[in-house]
Amino acid sequence: MERKQGLLVIGLSFLCHAAAAIQFWLMRESLVVDQRWIRDFHVLLAVCFALSLAGCLAGGYRLLFFAFQAMLIRLIGIPMGGNLGIEFSLAFALLAALAFYLPEPANLAVGLALLSYFAAGQAGESAWGVELAAAPAGELVFCWVLGAVVCILSVGLRHYLARYTAERHSVQRLDDTVNQLMSANIGFQEYAQLLGQQQTSLERKRISRDIHDSVGYTLVNLMMVMEAALDLSPLENERLRAMLRQARQQAQDGLNETRRAVRELRAWPEERPAGLSRINRLIEAFRMSTGVKVETSYANFPYSLGEELDAVFYRIVQEGMTNAFRHGRASRIRIYFWMDEEGYKLSIWDNGSGAAEIVEGVGFAGMRERISEFDGRFEVSGLADGFELSVFIPARTVRG
Repeated sequence: MERKQGLLVIGLSFLCHAAAAIQFWLMRESLVVDQRWIRDFHVLLAVCFALSLAGCLAGGYRLLFFAFQAMLIRLIGIPMGGNLGIEFSLAFALLAALAFYLPEPANLAVGLALLSYFAAGQAGESAWGVELAAAPAGELVFCWVLGAVVCILSVGLRHYLARYTAERHSVQRLDDTVNQLMSANIGFQEYAQLLGQQQTSLERKRISRDIHDSVGYTLVNLMMVMEAALDLSPLENERLRAMLRQARQQAQDGLNETRRAVRELRAWPEERPAGLSRINRLIEAFRMSTGVKVETSYANFPYSLGEELDAVFYRIVQEGMTNAFRHGRASRIRIYFWMDEEGYKLSIWDNGSGAAEIVEGVGFAGMRERISEFDGRFEVSGLADGFELSVFIPARTVRG
């Protein structure tokens, strides 16, 4: 805030000093004082503006510079006689600076006291032996009232800037908090999905152990019983022995098949989402963590374009949704994938606030760099009903 406040006060001071210079140029022919005053006036005006700048930038010595500026303004006003415009134009710049830099209510009290000081010095004066006319009482009262209005408006403007800055910082803090919560929530959703996959894998391994320990053990015992039955069966009862050998073989085949199934079950690869599956999981996590309605259409888009391009489309969807939520305050997002003979297209539209003038930040720059590696196009546009991001990847770069 201090930087903006300083620039505002300096700008006001420049305008007031420029107005004084213009007034002096218009009335220079009618001055009844020594013509050397024309040169001296410009020197004093420049010194007065320098004191104003020093008062805005000096910090601890600010009051000293403002005091010198007040005396110099009075010195400049003496040869002007009854012409109050120049002196009070310069005084307005000083009053505005005091309103911004002095603590309250001292700023308003000092400002009104300075106005009274300038008004009290408007009695008839003489310069270079020439008697100068006193300022008319009506004009003097008008200038004093106008100066008081400047003081009050400057104090009000200071209040407004302070409140605006405080509210902006508060909104920024809230925005940062929301973004952190959103990122954390998305992370939790992705972690929950990963944990679900891990739980599935662990459950699969547990089932394989149970099958091995129960069914496998039972079949082994059954085979041992068949062997014992064969040993105990009469040799002359060949039909019974054949049936026992057949039962033993079936138990052996069942044991082999069970072991093979258990090995395949344990060796089952863990699901690693890629391509559109990974993007869809990202969208679901974003929808659940933010409450934003996200519509998707994958149309005829391929399930995967390879690890590198899959990562590019994943990051673009991630950045597009995040920008729509953070900057556009969108409540609805549409994501369309499409493929034709020319190439692969992605469009992300949101109903957020949009932007009349788009300033690309680090996120957009990163997306544009990723797309340029595949000779693609990246376009963003602010619409009447929101914001749209479009991506095109030529088919030749994918086939190559």
